[in-house]
Amino acid sequence: LLLYLTGTSALLSAFIVPFVWVTVRFDDLWLFFAIAVFGTAGMTMMTQAFRIAPAAVVAPLDYTALLWATGFGWLIWSEVPNTATFIGAAVIIASGIAVILREHSSR
Repeated sequence: LLLYLTGTSALLSAFIVPFVWVTVRFDDLWLFFAIAVFGTAGMTMMTQAFRIAPAAVVAPLDYTALLWATGFGWLIWSEVPNTATFIGAAVIIASGIAVILREHSSR
């Protein structure tokens, strides 16, 4: 799962990078290292969570990433989500709830 996720991201990014690449400063390398470590740890933990617990239990916790990203965006960069962001989040959350309800009713 992790290989496909990172491989697909790398492949799709390869088409865009030549047009937007900015040379990385040496002082910023620690940020890239931190992103790699925490991103890999996070995906590994989510993969293990889905392996150990039922998806209906883990998926709602995965959706909290929307709340965390919104909160940190506001706190760190003073970003205020626009209407499209709220609509997109509502669609994602509603579809997740629909899947959970469908799975629960099929038992």
